[in-house]
Amino acid sequence: MRGIGAAFLKGLKEYYTSRTYLLGLLMNFLLFGFIFIFFWTTVLGEKGLEAAAYIFFAQLLFFSSPRSGRTITKEILKGTYDQRLLKPVHPLIQFFFEDLGKSTMIFLLFFAVLIPIFFVLNVSINFLILFPAFMLAYTLSFLFYMILGTFAFWVGETRYFFWFSGKLVLTNVLLPREYVPGFFLPIYDILPGKFIVYYPTKMVLSGLFSVEPLLYFLFLLIILRIIYHYGERKLTVYGG
Repeated sequence: MRGIGAAFLKGLKEYYTSRTYLLGLLMNFLLFGFIFIFFWTTVLGEKGLEAAAYIFFAQLLFFSSPRSGRTITKEILKGTYDQRLLKPVHPLIQFFFEDLGKSTMIFLLFFAVLIPIFFVLNVSINFLILFPAFMLAYTLSFLFYMILGTFAFWVGETRYFFWFSGKLVLTNVLLPREYVPGFFLPIYDILPGKFIVYYPTKMVLSGLFSVEPLLYFLFLLIILRIIYHYGERKLTVYGG
């Protein structure tokens, strides 16, 4: 438990001291949010406020998603990953709690800014489900991006995986399912962002609950355990 707490505080401190980075991230968050408020209210009138509220909160989850996948890629490429194997806490747990500290910092800061915006938009929030929704989104994001990152055991550089997957998730962030054309729904429903941002956002804004994110969690967990197991074994047996 001490190792887990230290990992969480490490991540929290790292982003707390990166005030310039956080400020830039916050400006991007607000800029995109207000652009889409203008867009959806222009297209749909007052109904567009619901879409704008969705995009604001989905963005909040997107901006606070973990970066562990990129981190493990960098450590594997630099040859520093094996140092994590010397610690008493499993490497995946180290990554999980380090990024949880960072993501919590971003989530709390951005949500504090979001409260007055939602008040003006007359959007109701289920505060009781707020933290479970954040943890659901965070955990699914962690598993998804860590799967991409662990491919570095075999292919080395994975930046293009993250670039492409980020665009897929962003589709679900910027386009609420309710306004997706019917012909595109089958594709929309299998994108990772549906589980990572759509369901958690709808949990908070409209009380939507579904078993699908839990099934997706089990699917990602199994895939990650398989890929990580064989990737780490390759590293320790052959030295990368």
